Amino acid sequence: MNVFNPHILDASIRDVTGCLSDVKKADVLLHALQHLPSEGFRIVMENAIQRSTSRSLLLRAKTRLAAGYRTSAQQDLMSVLGSDPANQDVKAIIQSEHLRQEMLIREPDGLPRFSGEVWREIALCLPKRDLKSLLLVPHALSRIASQLIFRETDLHFTASPDPPRAENRYRDVNVSQEEQELDAWHCQRSADILTRILVDPVFASQVRNLIVYAVSDTSHTLAFQAGMLINSLPKLCNLRRDINIPPFKHITHFSITAEGGNSTSTHDFISQNRDNLRSLSIKNANCKFPTDAISVRYLTIIEFEGCFSVDSQVFSEILSAGHQLQSLTFSGILECTPSATFRLHRSSLPFLMHFALKFINRDLVPAISEFLRDRKHLHSFHLIVPSGDHRRIGFDASAWGVLPSLTNLRSLYITYPRDLSPSLARWLIPRSVRALTMDIMVLPAEDLLLFINQLRPGVPPLLTFIGMTNFPIRSVINVIDQGFSNVRLVRIDDNVWSVIRLDSDGSIEMEQWPYRMIKYHSAVWLEFLGCEDAIWHLV
Repeated sequence: MNVFNPHILDASIRDVTGCLSDVKKADVLLHALQHLPSEGFRIVMENAIQRSTSRSLLLRAKTRLAAGYRTSAQQDLMSVLGSDPANQDVKAIIQSEHLRQEMLIREPDGLPRFSGEVWREIALCLPKRDLKSLLLVPHALSRIASQLIFRETDLHFTASPDPPRAENRYRDVNVSQEEQELDAWHCQRSADILTRILVDPVFASQVRNLIVYAVSDTSHTLAFQAGMLINSLPKLCNLRRDINIPPFKHITHFSITAEGGNSTSTHDFISQNRDNLRSLSIKNANCKFPTDAISVRYLTIIEFEGCFSVDSQVFSEILSAGHQLQSLTFSGILECTPSATFRLHRSSLPFLMHFALKFINRDLVPAISEFLRDRKHLHSFHLIVPSGDHRRIGFDASAWGVLPSLTNLRSLYITYPRDLSPSLARWLIPRSVRALTMDIMVLPAEDLLLFINQLRPGVPPLLTFIGMTNFPIRSVINVIDQGFSNVRLVRIDDNVWSVIRLDSDGSIEMEQWPYRMIKYHSAVWLEFLGCEDAIWHLV
């Protein structure tokens, strides 16, 4: 090809490359370097692309070999093998240059390096979030991180439905499109993982625990996903738990959530493990507490949401025999009157650390206050009263009177009565509280920002989480500016925000959590942010 003016060609090349991004410029440079002869251009090659990509390392290794720098070339080949052990170009260079494979394994002279086993032990101490960052590092750690991440694999066949739009005034107008994109991303991700399991036995052998999330909906069919899953299960040879249903002879934890149905089968199943059961969770509005099917004296955790009939002896049985109970949660329909039982067994449940009550009658609040007063081991207390029952049962500020005696309380979720002034409420909250959620029932005419500002002087110094329900505030950042400047997480109704403080100017930003993150990964993120005491506030 005859060029009439080489200077114009050089200028055109500069103009074109000037419009490219840095990544595209690197691609053009690598392509041009391939047309240079290997001899005599070592310095040009040495000063070229310094980023550790396999393409540039291989090109530099060939140039160093041609120039006689075999040790430097060997280091480049070792770096390529560290990120891609099966690289065919490296094997071709080994054969053409008569290199021995053990030369590539032998470490060059210098400081000793960690073995793969040592790196693996280090990676075992890292959280999953850091392991994901290591996937982009051109090092043996990348392969180790991949193995550790996919030991526990989760598949999302369909996305869980978000709360109704009419009830969620804080979401963006484009949230529907974002959800569709997220659904498509999860579908593609699950299909890619299942395909990798089918075609790669080494990858399949790394999976130790498989979690499948699926939503039952008549508008979605799971035939394709279920078919791929059925074909993939035989490949997962190292699952820690059998994929078949075991006989359940030694169950220690049982949890069920249902709507209606016959509870007889559930009670029969529980009775088979009554001597081994330590934790029981039942959520069914039509279910009665299985007093005859369990041994309360062995239980440490009871969570029951159901029906308490008029002749129910549940409270008497639990308070008299539940000596080992550490967590007690009740909600549902209350037809009996357990107030006298709580007063009679005031000193029972000595190891109680979490107590939650989500129903109430006129005399139950004073009885609960007497029952919990001065309990030094109580770390979590929830008292939630439906808004329509306040006037009927006489729920008032006296319900907060027990709080100052709970000196070691760390988690508080409580309904705020209408007759309680903020100036008094701020001094009733224990100073040890780290996670606080208030179910606010203030009058619409009241100034909400003034309400928050009045609470400010009594905010516990170690508070990291603040939540408010039934709280119609427009700007979430006002909650931080006006009353809770030190918290790391804010919950308003069903929405959660992380508080990000900028070091440059001291300002703050709010980052909203996706609904899927709240539903599936809240425990991991609460631990990462140092807000473990708020786990009960997001369940």
